[in-house]
Amino acid sequence: MSELSVIHGGPSPQLDAHGLGEVLTRAAARSIGTAIHFIAADGTESRLSYADLLDAASRVLGGLRRAGVRVGERVVVHQADNRDLVTAFWACVLGGFVAVPTGAAPSGLGPEYRWLVADEPLPRGPRWVGPVAKLVDGPPDEDRVQTELDDAVLLTSTAGSSGAPKSVPLTNRNVLSRSAATIEDNGLDEHEVTFNSMPLDHVGGLVMFHLRDTQLACTQVHAHRLWITADPARWLDIADRFGVTVAWGTTSALEAIAERAGTGTWDLTGLHYVMNGGEPVRAATLRRFTAALAPFGLPSDAVRPGWGMSETSAGVIDLRVDPAAVTDPVPVGRPHAGISVRVVDDNGVVVEAGTEGRMQVRGDSVTPGYTDTGSTPFTVDGWLDTGDIALVRDGLLTITGTTAGALRVGGRSHHASAIEATVSELPGARKGSVGAAVGADGLVLFVEGAPDEGAVRSAVRAGHGVDPSRVVYLADGEFPKTRTGKPRRAALRGLAAI
Repeated sequence: MSELSVIHGGPSPQLDAHGLGEVLTRAAARSIGTAIHFIAADGTESRLSYADLLDAASRVLGGLRRAGVRVGERVVVHQADNRDLVTAFWACVLGGFVAVPTGAAPSGLGPEYRWLVADEPLPRGPRWVGPVAKLVDGPPDEDRVQTELDDAVLLTSTAGSSGAPKSVPLTNRNVLSRSAATIEDNGLDEHEVTFNSMPLDHVGGLVMFHLRDTQLACTQVHAHRLWITADPARWLDIADRFGVTVAWGTTSALEAIAERAGTGTWDLTGLHYVMNGGEPVRAATLRRFTAALAPFGLPSDAVRPGWGMSETSAGVIDLRVDPAAVTDPVPVGRPHAGISVRVVDDNGVVVEAGTEGRMQVRGDSVTPGYTDTGSTPFTVDGWLDTGDIALVRDGLLTITGTTAGALRVGGRSHHASAIEATVSELPGARKGSVGAAVGADGLVLFVEGAPDEGAVRSAVRAGHGVDPSRVVYLADGEFPKTRTGKPRRAALRGLAAI
């Protein structure tokens, strides 16, 4: 019998907490000198011990309760300062409220979004309680609510790469299971020093890093994304100064860091785990990044491609690879403990190993479903359809594209990500800012930078057997992408239709 495209990550990890609130109180009770460091967009730094964070969150909790917030109600948190955002989030957890962190000013919210923690009130919408800077001045409220494992603690949102973002509830079980599994599978402990530059209202910054690292009670460093993108060498400065052991970067971020690593005296010998995700993983990028940072002691196998989404509580698959040996499409590995993946055809039948199909996932860290919409992402037998195209080979999962990025040109099917990878390697193209879509006239390419149009057309024709009908050059910053760098496919389709 042929091998089928199903991979199981093994038994679910044993949870050592009954709710997320226990994680912070336990971290605060430990006295191992670890702390959370915040670097703002202007480079200003601040530090919070776990005990200080618990105290500040307890004070904000008191302010929320005095305003009338009750157990189970949604609290929208819109705070530009990461320290304030994290404090308000934990106040919600301790009080049994559902935190709704958001980076953009919230709008169009329904009546179930009852409360707002922000610097200023909104013209309409949730009732404004005040900013964290005001709420934290009150006395601490130590009457903490013990919620159930399957109670929602957080409402996050999908990336919006394929359409309008959806609201995703995550439960205590989802978050605790995801953290426990990645800690177990990657051998992490309280001695880690982690570094994150994703927004903390994003599932990657909040769940994949901050909540996992609070479960470890390790040292965390969170730098504002704009501070890093203004000078990617700062990523290297932070890794060296804090002795970072765990970090992350999208493909375009790793490229930018590699370009800035020509000279320096950084010590990266302890950086054993660099997560690579958020955008399609490129073999050439892995090689360039590791080669550029090798003189500073970066282990050759430090970069680990991975996969995750808001609906799975962030990353749940990753793989240690040899950059010199991998080719595109790069495998992303095996699922973490408690997670299973499978690949099916258009009729929902599991395909044989080595055959492309739709990727589906299930497990303890997978959301129970969307809110604020009547749609369900689940199949009748309980699997979440991820929207990705993938295949299983040699027991490893490889993402080859997305359903939103599937292009039909001249009677043939193509993966937008593969065409984009080809163009991204051309001189003058800005990596991470190349997009492919189909318009009425055929294949349309959108490019930031200045690659030669003839070279673009030749490379796409040679690599994919299709002639672009148009090559559209965009000004710097015009390329439509999500905050983690994924192309916004719906926006690209709209541009192609013009």
